[in-house]
Amino acid sequence: TTSLPQGLCGDGTFPVETPATTQLRLEPIETPATRETYTVPTIDGSTRTFTEAVTYQWLATAGKFSSADTGGGHDAFGNLMPVHTVWTAPDAKDLDASGDVQMWIIQRDERLGVAVYPACVHVTR
Repeated sequence: TTSLPQGLCGDGTFPVETPATTQLRLEPIETPATRETYTVPTIDGSTRTFTEAVTYQWLATAGKFSSADTGGGHDAFGNLMPVHTVWTAPDAKDLDASGDVQMWIIQRDERLGVAVYPACVHVTR
């Protein structure tokens, strides 16, 4: 698991550095407020309480993700779906001159909340 500092490539953020074709396991760090609990009225006049399911979309200017969309609801056994992905850095020949790869992690919840987290990875040749 790799911790990525938030920021855009070139904005002064010191990016994580990794060799070309290396795999990085990326997993969002959720705070206690990430999955909000909420109550809704039911048709019979009572209420029902839910905890939000959160999804993540992984985007990058280069490289490949094992899964571009992670998270969501529960599987058939009641377990939360995995939120991590594995990113494979591009081959050196596929890099631009800077070697920087811009990433965006987009977090969405069931009630239309959206947060975007940019990160930069410097891929060495």
